[in-house]
Amino acid sequence: MDLRSLQETWDTLGREDPFGAILDPLRGRTDWDIDDFFASGRLEIEQVLADGGRHGLPRERNAALDFGCGAGRLTQAMASEFATGVGIDIAPSMIDLARRLNRTPERCSFVLNASESLEGFDNSSFDLVYSNITLQHIEPALGRRYIAELARVLRPGGLLVFQLPSGLDTQALPPSAFRAEIELRTTELELPPGGKAAVRAAVRNRGDARWPADVFRRPIRLGNHWRARDGEMLRLDDARAPLWCDVDAGDELELELTVTAPDDPGSYELELDVVQEGVAWFADRGSPTVRLPVVVSADAVAEEWKPERTRPAPRAWKRRPHARLAARAARLRRRLGRSAPDVHSNGNTPEAAMYGIPRADVCDLLEASGTRVVEVIENDAAGPGWISLRYTATKDE
Repeated sequence: MDLRSLQETWDTLGREDPFGAILDPLRGRTDWDIDDFFASGRLEIEQVLADGGRHGLPRERNAALDFGCGAGRLTQAMASEFATGVGIDIAPSMIDLARRLNRTPERCSFVLNASESLEGFDNSSFDLVYSNITLQHIEPALGRRYIAELARVLRPGGLLVFQLPSGLDTQALPPSAFRAEIELRTTELELPPGGKAAVRAAVRNRGDARWPADVFRRPIRLGNHWRARDGEMLRLDDARAPLWCDVDAGDELELELTVTAPDDPGSYELELDVVQEGVAWFADRGSPTVRLPVVVSADAVAEEWKPERTRPAPRAWKRRPHARLAARAARLRRRLGRSAPDVHSNGNTPEAAMYGIPRADVCDLLEASGTRVVEVIENDAAGPGWISLRYTATKDE
C-alpha cells in the first residue's frame, strides 16, 4: 500500500467511522459519550507519563507530539500535561474532526501530514513523542522511515513511546477459543491479612478449539484478581494455576489456585478468570468470570500452607503497574455508551491492514537514529494473533 492509498483508507475511516477506527469497542456505534471518549485519552497519557516517570522521563514538559492523532483523543490529553500538544494525521477527515472537537485551541493544534517524513517539524522539537495503534497499519518500509523521524524530532531528555507488532503470534488461541465456564468448588473463605489458601475450581472449555497445556510462550492458566465488594479492581494479578493436561472443547479440568489475601482486613471479592499469558484474560474477550466473597480478618485462622515445588511465576498479559489507573480505565470502558456527535457509517467502512517489524530491527533502527532503548514491553494492543510491543526510548543529553 503506497502513501496515497494509505491516506485514502484512513480518510474514508475518518468520514465513515472515525471513533471506531480509533477505539475498537466503538466500531460502528453511536450510543456513547464524547466526554468518556476524551477521558479515556487522559487515562492513557497519565499511564504513559507514569511509566516514563520511573525512568525520570521526560525531563521537560514543553511540547508533545501525537503521531496518528485521529480525532485528537490523546492530543488534547497531552495539551493538559504539556505547554503545547500537536497531533498529526494522514487523513484530512480525521484532522477536520479533531479541529472541530478541539477544546483547547490555544494549547492544542492539529496538522495534516501526507508526507513520508515529518518535514514540517525541526530536529529535537518535542519532549514527548507518542504513537499507539498507528504504526501497525503502515507498511514496514514506510514504518521504518516514520520511526526514524519520530526519533529525529525527539529532544534530548525526551520520552519516545510507540507500539508496533513484531510479527504474527502463532501460539495465540483463536478468538473463538476464549470461552470458559468456571465453577467454584470452594464455597466460603475467611483469611487473615496476607494469608494463603487453596481455592479449587472446575474449568470447562466452552470454546471451539483445544487449550494446549504445553504452549511455552503463551501458557493458559487459571488466575485471580482481588476486588472490593463494590467491584473496584484492587489487585489485577495474584496467583496462577497451569493446565496439567490439554483441554478439548467441551471438556472440564479441576484446578487448585493458591491465593494470597490482601493485607488490610475487610470484605473482598476473589474473582477467578482464565488467561492466556501475553495475549488476554478471557473476560476481555467476553467470557464470564466467577466471584467468591472473602472476609479478611485478624481473627481468622490461617490454614497450613506449603508452596508448590514447581509453581510457575505469574506474568501479566498486560503491564498495569498502577492499580488505580487500571480500575478507572475499567469503569470508563463500562461507561462508553450514551450520546455521540453526528457521525454515521454507511456500512462500507474499509478495514485497515496490519503489519509488523521484528523487534531486533526496530531496536537497531532506534539506536541508528540516535536514541537509546529504555525498555520493550509486550501488550495486547494489536489484538489476538499478533505479538504487540511497546517501545520506550530516549535521546541522551
